Amino acid sequence: MHRFVPCCVALAVAACGGEAAPSENAPLASSSSGESGSAGSSSGAPTVDGGSSGGPVVPTECAPGTEVLAADLAGVSGLAADLSFVYWTNVESGTVAKVPRCGGTPVPLVTGVRGPTRLALDDTHVFWTNPEAGTVSSVPKAGGAGITLATGQGMATAIAVDATSVYWVRWVSRTLGVALLQVPKAGGAPQVLTQVTFVTPDWRDLVIDATNAYFADRGVPADRDEGGVNFIPLAGGTRGRLAARVGSATALALDGENLFVASQGGMAYRVSLLTNDAVPLATHIDTARAIAVDATHVYWTNEASGRSALYATPKDGTTVAEPERVVDVEGTIASVVTVGRSLYWTHDTKKPASVGATSAVMRRSL
Repeated sequence: MHRFVPCCVALAVAACGGEAAPSENAPLASSSSGESGSAGSSSGAPTVDGGSSGGPVVPTECAPGTEVLAADLAGVSGLAADLSFVYWTNVESGTVAKVPRCGGTPVPLVTGVRGPTRLALDDTHVFWTNPEAGTVSSVPKAGGAGITLATGQGMATAIAVDATSVYWVRWVSRTLGVALLQVPKAGGAPQVLTQVTFVTPDWRDLVIDATNAYFADRGVPADRDEGGVNFIPLAGGTRGRLAARVGSATALALDGENLFVASQGGMAYRVSLLTNDAVPLATHIDTARAIAVDATHVYWTNEASGRSALYATPKDGTTVAEPERVVDVEGTIASVVTVGRSLYWTHDTKKPASVGATSAVMRRSL
């Protein structure tokens, strides 16, 4: 394992293997709720620690309004949050950083790494993939030396963690396809859980519960309708596909016994992991990049004609509803997470590099 030199300088912030085809009817997730996990880019709900009585801790609510938590960034990508901080990766500057989730001074945890991209959290550490350097790494949330958990992982993207392991998706090559891998949090030899070699699918997102890993599949370029949600037991076994048809899946969020899916085909779905039924919740998804869920609503991004919007609709809806437009900006919203009654997202104006850093981490009260 490689170690990084810890950082302590504050950032400025603006005041404002070949395998048979998957089974359509393979076993579903158990009826128990998925464990509280991390929010990475588009990977489910943020970390929520249990209180002394065993129940969930209610997060402190931030002041009403919209604010910039971190500005003057270049290529902000992954986003995750816990009860205290928001964490992000900055691809172009090679930084992993955090900021108090209700506002404050951003603090870098790691600097000088090549192209950190997607994030996941546990109670004590931040984990990220680096497709350019081909690494999977971690650093303590409180700061300190980071470690490289796996090397040789070029094109590693989506990432998730549980109590013992780190999981990530990696595009291997046109001939070897894509793979889902696992490594112990302390480091070790990566293990391939599943790999598709007979086609070149497009696996976009990854979430886990106590039983399975679920990954979004956009399908092959020639037939996006063949996309969907695949899964594999964390303990090992046969890869399967949820029978619920959701089209070209691009982003996932897990909420207990329901999986929320953003589909490139123009829909947001709620999929029951108990019954395998898919309920369409809303349209207005031309180019979806991220999805998140809180106690009452599901939120997703939509990008079209140089602008991005964040939409919301009740997560328990039974019919397609006209969604509420929560945010509408020029540029790209690549990641979104929620904590309590606050919504967090990354914003890149996509302006020319000559104007300088154009990315930010934002918060809005719901």
